[in-house]
Amino acid sequence: MSNNDTNANELVNELIAIADDEGTLVPPRGTEARGRIMTIANALNEIGGHDLMLEVHAEVAAAVGGTLGRELEVAWDGIGGWWS
Repeated sequence: MSNNDTNANELVNELIAIADDEGTLVPPRGTEARGRIMTIANALNEIGGHDLMLEVHAEVAAAVGGTLGRELEVAWDGIGGWWS
């Protein structure tokens, strides 16, 4: 497993944990959770671009459900070519 795979897996787990803790993946702007979700999106874009973001989104949505998966799409809007 490459270092990028390890990093991406850690970020997937963190997004799932945020969803579990917050009950949403679109917490209010200015909150720590919202900032972390945006930081994760930017990191994924840097590591593997839009393709990696799509893979991570699919994994997170499978783990937390379609509604929260859709919220992640909204939260990531405009990052690395992502649009909701």
